[in-house]
Amino acid sequence: MIKKLLLAVLIVLVLYAIFTYRTSSRARFSDAAKADIPHGIKIVTDKYEGWKDYQIDYVISLDSLAAKHYIQNIEQSPFYYLNGVNNEKKGVWYSTAEGFRFMSDTNRITCNIEFDTMKNIATFTETSN
Repeated sequence: MIKKLLLAVLIVLVLYAIFTYRTSSRARFSDAAKADIPHGIKIVTDKYEGWKDYQIDYVISLDSLAAKHYIQNIEQSPFYYLNGVNNEKKGVWYSTAEGFRFMSDTNRITCNIEFDTMKNIATFTETSN
């Protein structure tokens, strides 16, 4: 009886993990923009809404060293738009007056990242519909 109960609990836990698992926002946005998010961050917001049609909002605050490393990672990204060359990638990083911005729209998934280098705040949004 106890073995069957433990087995049932284990099955429920495994199914719960399978159906509620999602890739972390940090890994998701690092991969999408091909610019690793460095250590030395504080997560301000990490919100997931929806199921099939969803939106992820992820806001981080970076210390000065992390911001410096993130800028280097952005500039080394294959999606970084430099001197008019982007090679028709599926996303693009470019400089703005406030810092950097990334945009991509592939397979009904839209990803936007804004990095304000004055405030050292990065805002990530991913939507699917």
